[in-house]
Amino acid sequence: RRFDWTSFELADVKQVKNALGGSLNDIVLATTAGAVRRFLISRGKSPEATSFRVMAPVSVRGHHEKGTLGNRISAWMVDLPIGEADPLVRLAKIRATTAKLKASNQAMGAEVLTAAASWTPPTLMALGSRLMLRALPFNLVVTNVPGPQVPLYMLGSRLLESYGLVPLTDYLGLGIVLFSYDGKLSWGFNADWDLLPDLHDFVVATETSFAELRDAARPHQIDGEEHVEGALQGVPVEAKAAEEAKPAPVIEEAKPPEEAKPAEEAKPAEEAKPAATHPEKAKPAKVAKSAKNKKPRSRS
Repeated sequence: RRFDWTSFELADVKQVKNALGGSLNDIVLATTAGAVRRFLISRGKSPEATSFRVMAPVSVRGHHEKGTLGNRISAWMVDLPIGEADPLVRLAKIRATTAKLKASNQAMGAEVLTAAASWTPPTLMALGSRLMLRALPFNLVVTNVPGPQVPLYMLGSRLLESYGLVPLTDYLGLGIVLFSYDGKLSWGFNADWDLLPDLHDFVVATETSFAELRDAARPHQIDGEEHVEGALQGVPVEAKAAEEAKPAPVIEEAKPPEEAKPAEEAKPAEEAKPAATHPEKAKPAKVAKSAKNKKPRSRS
């Protein structure tokens, strides 16, 4: 086996999560997808023509079971969008996938299959286990284990970091364990000695992949205000397309008030004044009066 490791500041990972959206597990899976893509390209493989699936263990423990003994673990099967070059689009697709998995209760279904092991005959169980290990429905295991965020000590010595290890079975060449402890997110990579002689290249690809997300989440100044680069792409692809298709309001084309009310219609009273109100137009009345008082001619 080959073992390698790296670690990120947990505050940086949470900052990326808060800026781009999604959960911490979504950021982990998006980082892993970018690392797999870079690693395959470095080996001369085309990620666009490759289907890649990870098995991600998840907790199905309810809020009422918090603090109780025993494990309540199930699993998700997540297709990683390694064919997508844009890290923000990769994150958006992973967010859409995990949202569907949560709504479909896939983890609860896997838990039922796991519980079936308690009443399955040993012979049948052993046969099923061998068949499963010969035809794994996933390429990689990625598990994220939350740990204490306070330092731990043993005999006065402080625990600095802790790295997990995934046991490998047949046809499984790499396993990744993440463990958060004392403000750090530690990544442990356990690989097959022959299949991944360049394991450290995958570790470097993981660091580079997270750096892409961190740079995209870093705010920059636009007109004196902070904006996150590509924040629109942090939402599902369907919502992004709808947002981009929405026309921008055109305020300058609104009809101005002076066009709505012409000046000649704004003064109706001045045009509607009767003629009697003007002294010069009342003179014909005086002429008519003098004509009325004139004596008629006598006929001879």
